[in-house]
Amino acid sequence: AKIAGRGVYQITATPRTAGSLVASVTISVDAATGLPLAVVVNAVGQSNPAFEIEFNSITFAQPAAANFNFTVPAGAKLIEVPLPTQSNLAQYTGKKATAAQESQAKAEAEKLKAQGWAAVIEVPAAMVPAEITVLKANKLYTEITTPVAGGRVFSTALLNVLIANDGRVFAGSVTTQKLLEAAAK
Repeated sequence: AKIAGRGVYQITATPRTAGSLVASVTISVDAATGLPLAVVVNAVGQSNPAFEIEFNSITFAQPAAANFNFTVPAGAKLIEVPLPTQSNLAQYTGKKATAAQESQAKAEAEKLKAQGWAAVIEVPAAMVPAEITVLKANKLYTEITTPVAGGRVFSTALLNVLIANDGRVFAGSVTTQKLLEAAAK
């Protein structure tokens, strides 16, 4: 195949796990450089790609230094802000993760990884931002979600989100049934 006039190898991955909304993912990799030049994600039951991005043209020449010059627009003031450090971030959140919390987060990440294409993430009610809870009173919330046993589901071709009545949130690139099964555990 060719992308942006360059020969590419195409790698396609297809889930073997039941319940995934992903039908396939194809990555087109430049044959000479190994640079990904295109990604196409197909959703189950959809005739057109759910997500598609690719280069139309590409050059590997070094860009001119002038491309990176920045001129402050008239009437604007430039303020340089240093990149925050880990301790800065802890200062804003008011707490730093303990070793036990970090260990638990790593264990949860491994659990999700083991689920593969059918991974479902659960956000406990205590960790759901208050803004999500407030949304439930909004008319738009009921218009863009569908009622299901135990909550409401927001759906797209590649993602479903279950907002459970008990305040928990479940999300994944899986069917609504998989989310309901995860919520029942």
